[in-house]
Amino acid sequence: MEINYKLFSTLALVCLIGSLIGCIMLADGGSEEYGAWTLAIFGAIFVILVDWLFAKLFARAAVMKGHSGREYFWLCFIFGIMGYLLVIALPNKNVGDKSSVVSEISEGLPEL
Repeated sequence: MEINYKLFSTLALVCLIGSLIGCIMLADGGSEEYGAWTLAIFGAIFVILVDWLFAKLFARAAVMKGHSGREYFWLCFIFGIMGYLLVIALPNKNVGDKSSVVSEISEGLPEL
């Protein structure tokens, strides 16, 4: 599940440049139809790329919590912020006995 950040940043840059070209075509008063389509297509691709990146990062967080990465990748990719909140709220399956964790925490606290 390694993310190729160089490829992602290149694709995102291409989409941003395409969106800027669309904006310039709209502002210039030239081909309004092609400018709007260029802006819409490259903007949509950029949004999908960013959503893919966040879904990949949150799937990695789900795996670190002991859950299925593939399942939570698709939940985050399809449902966006609702999927991200779901991953944030996931319990950590990697913690064994919770009473030992509580006792370790309470040992480190000063007596009041």
